[in-house]
Amino acid sequence: MHKGSGPAWVANIFLLEVTGHAAKRSTRLYLKTFDDGDGAVLGTHPVAIRATEMLGPKKIKWHAPKKYANDQSSGLTATMDGPTDSLVIELTWDGGKPFIEILEPEAGASSMY
Repeated sequence: MHKGSGPAWVANIFLLEVTGHAAKRSTRLYLKTFDDGDGAVLGTHPVAIRATEMLGPKKIKWHAPKKYANDQSSGLTATMDGPTDSLVIELTWDGGKPFIEILEPEAGASSMY
């Protein structure tokens, strides 16, 4: 998640059946399953992390590697065995760095641009 004084962006962290959200320079995460404050279902869950910044209608800056945005490709899991205030999820760029993706219109879609 974003730390420091640079531009603000949002990171969403997804566990199976659980969604966490940390926004704008925050490293605090609150997990919710059904109701506010109920936390996560116990067990080991696949994890997806999407940390992006919209730069315009067709431009996204990726602040975490894109492979982590899908639980099928992330290779990440989190084990929830009780309340915690210290969940750590390690990410690596493997030599890469943040990048800007230009979105292309889908084939057959009309464009307003």
